[in-house]
Amino acid sequence: MHKGVYGKREFNTTTEWKKFMEDFPEKEWSLLEWQANEFAGLVLVPTRHLDRRKKHYVKEIKSLGIDNEDVILDRVIELLSKDFVVSREVIQRRINKELKSEELL
Repeated sequence: MHKGVYGKREFNTTTEWKKFMEDFPEKEWSLLEWQANEFAGLVLVPTRHLDRRKKHYVKEIKSLGIDNEDVILDRVIELLSKDFVVSREVIQRRINKELKSEELL
C-alpha cells in the first residue's frame, strides 16, 4: 500500500528499520495510518454486508423491547465486531463513515 514510502528504503537489520520508524515524521505517519485503516475497513467490513447485518441486529434488539439508542448502538457494535472478526473500533469507524450514526436506528 505504501510502496513509495517503504520501497525506497533498504533495511538490513531490525535496528535500521526501528530507527526509520522512530524518525518518521508524525504528520506523515498519521496520514499513512489513516489510509491503512480506511483500506482495511473497506476490505474487512464491506458496506453492503455491514448495512445488512446492522439492520438485522437493530431489529433483533428492538424486538426485545430495548429502545435506548446508546444501548442498541453498543450492542450492535459488539455483535458486528464478532461477525467480521475485527475490533469494536473498526466497526465504529465504519458505521460513522459509511452508515452515519443517525441512520443506525
